[in-house]
Amino acid sequence: MLFKNKVSTMLDVQYRMNSIIMSWSSAAMYDGQLKAHASVKNRIALELLPDAANEEEVLQAPLMMLDTAGALMYEGVDEESENESKYNHGECDLVIQVLLELIGYGIAKSDIGVITPYNA
Repeated sequence: MLFKNKVSTMLDVQYRMNSIIMSWSSAAMYDGQLKAHASVKNRIALELLPDAANEEEVLQAPLMMLDTAGALMYEGVDEESENESKYNHGECDLVIQVLLELIGYGIAKSDIGVITPYNA
């Protein structure tokens, strides 16, 4: 390659997620330089519904974190994978319940994102 590592450009604006969701990746991966575009910066699930009068908390929060410590949801390890990826069926079941709730309110599946620390 002619240019190899001599040319690089960091994209510093993202158009996919609320700034609260994005803040971790901006700090951890982009030295705090990644910004959310104004069109998504404050977007919440409630805005995706035709009737924006619903007051359910799950529709108002841009980010939901569920603490499962002490809930008997244990990690498993996929020993067949190269890096012994971890998984957690209990947490997966919990996420499915939240997704079904969002879909039940009318949120399109294509408008929902799930971020997980697990590889398996």
